[in-house]
Amino acid sequence: GFDDRVASHVDLGPTVLDLAGIESPNAFAGHSLLQPPGAPTALALLSPEIAYAKGELKLLAGQPGQIRDLGDEVFLTTADRLDRIPARVSPAQVAELRAAALRRYYLNAWLYDNDRVLPRSVKPVAAVR
Repeated sequence: GFDDRVASHVDLGPTVLDLAGIESPNAFAGHSLLQPPGAPTALALLSPEIAYAKGELKLLAGQPGQIRDLGDEVFLTTADRLDRIPARVSPAQVAELRAAALRRYYLNAWLYDNDRVLPRSVKPVAAVR
């Protein structure tokens, strides 16, 4: 079958743990691809931009300290997969998406900077043997 949900490499950890039947706290930046779709989110860093998708909306914005030439734009992924025509959304919706994108951005940065890619409750394979 074909799954057209937005996914990224950050979804591999939660998916592998799900395949192995290991429950983990929601400490991953991604989500298990084995779970039913809900309101999926995804984050991509394309310097100097952030691409953040939540449900059917995708935000293109500048990373912290970076200015995107066209400013923040929102696209409807179901109608415009190539990001050519900005969606008509309120400034409040743009601000909400940008705030969510920045939270995910800073969470990813903190996880990698503090070597916390795996949740502490998940033991490395070598420790399990």
